[in-house]
Amino acid sequence: IESPDLLLANGSKISTNAHGAGEAGYLAIEASNIRLDASGLSATTLGAGRGGFIDIETANLALANGSEISTIAR
Repeated sequence: IESPDLLLANGSKISTNAHGAGEAGYLAIEASNIRLDASGLSATTLGAGRGGFIDIETANLALANGSEISTIAR
């Protein structure tokens, strides 16, 4: 995702997921300003595999109201 500004709000989520064997994938975000407000970014694997990778390039990153950035393998 490339954008001058990225705003996620009101429970919105950008994610990559794998169910079963395999990696969750790669999530790349490049934006001058990123703000998450009650929202999240995630890379998740449910099964055998790695949780994925999140690459964020930004000058300003703000997380508010319980926002999360996560990678998970279960």
